[in-house]
Amino acid sequence: MRERFGGNMEMEIEEMARDIGEVIARPNGEFWVMSSRGERECPDGHIGIFDVFDAKGRFVHTLRLEADYNADDDQYLIRGNHLYVLKEAQNAPDRTFSGGGGNMMMVVSSGGSSDEDEDEDEEPRPYEVICYELPDGI
Repeated sequence: MRERFGGNMEMEIEEMARDIGEVIARPNGEFWVMSSRGERECPDGHIGIFDVFDAKGRFVHTLRLEADYNADDDQYLIRGNHLYVLKEAQNAPDRTFSGGGGNMMMVVSSGGSSDEDEDEDEEPRPYEVICYELPDGI
């Protein structure tokens, strides 16, 4: 903004601005860190761009995970050496995701429409879940 508008403009950064979106502890002791940059600059069809740190906290490399994933519609979970993509989970009404202790709970309602023409026995559309195995040392 200074270059464009000139002057002595003061920049304020919110004290609690989030730059770390996610930290994933890997079974081999590494940590994958998703920064706001990794979320913003991630190309379509990728989960994100992670900074990889070894067990001693030293930066090792940057990792970009490619998968059948759309950030606007899908959710993902990384547990152990598996990446789970929950297709269209962002669009599900009444959804609950809980990742505590490596467990996942998902509650999905059928939509809650009050039309009398709707079949009450109709089951909700099942989720598509894609599971990828993550190789060691990527």
